[in-house]
Amino acid sequence: MNKKRIKVCIDLSMVALFLALMAFHITGNRVHEWLGVALFALFAVHNGLNLRWYKNLFKGKYGPARIFYTVINLLLLLAMSGMMVSGILLSTEVFAFLDLPASMFARKLHMFSTSWGYALMAVHLGYHFGLSAGRIQDKISRVSVGMGLAIVSALGIFAADSQQLWQKMFLRIEYVFFDFNRPLVFLIFDYIAVMVLFASIGYIGNRFLKKRRKDEIQKFRENGLTSQ
Repeated sequence: MNKKRIKVCIDLSMVALFLALMAFHITGNRVHEWLGVALFALFAVHNGLNLRWYKNLFKGKYGPARIFYTVINLLLLLAMSGMMVSGILLSTEVFAFLDLPASMFARKLHMFSTSWGYALMAVHLGYHFGLSAGRIQDKISRVSVGMGLAIVSALGIFAADSQQLWQKMFLRIEYVFFDFNRPLVFLIFDYIAVMVLFASIGYIGNRFLKKRRKDEIQKFRENGLTSQ
């Protein structure tokens, strides 16, 4: 298995783990904590496989597309770090031996970083999907993909509200409330719809910035200038 396939497997596994972590009231605390440990282990491997990106942070020029992608990646890194630190502070199973105090700050940090981490992870995936979607040449296929994303994204807006994601992201609530009567399949659908919503933002951002870059290059050529 080559490096690219390993990366894809790791990314898909992280998405699956993130979805499972959102079902805390179904998995229970012990399973939730171990799933969190597995997620961060894969996140560490993911970053290890992409060390070249970090090494090149201060090299080359920054256009709109690179700025967008870099900001998303760094914010995602911060969110995941917040999840890890707050998760350890709140742990009553895996890291209980550390005997750390579980404060209200840790709870809020966990809620805040988890909600933003989920959203940014989806934007990150959507941006990469935009890179590969450019290979879709068939017009009907492009329209079908666009319509599908639009419909599921619209559902994602309501699903985010149903799962209190907006309130968590902006700390409008202090505690997370779970609907124990909602079947698991609907819960997973909600979070998949939310993922598609934020992935669409990454996808649109990628396509828009790519088109803008092409327009800039065209203007340079029309004016007899060298594109930068």
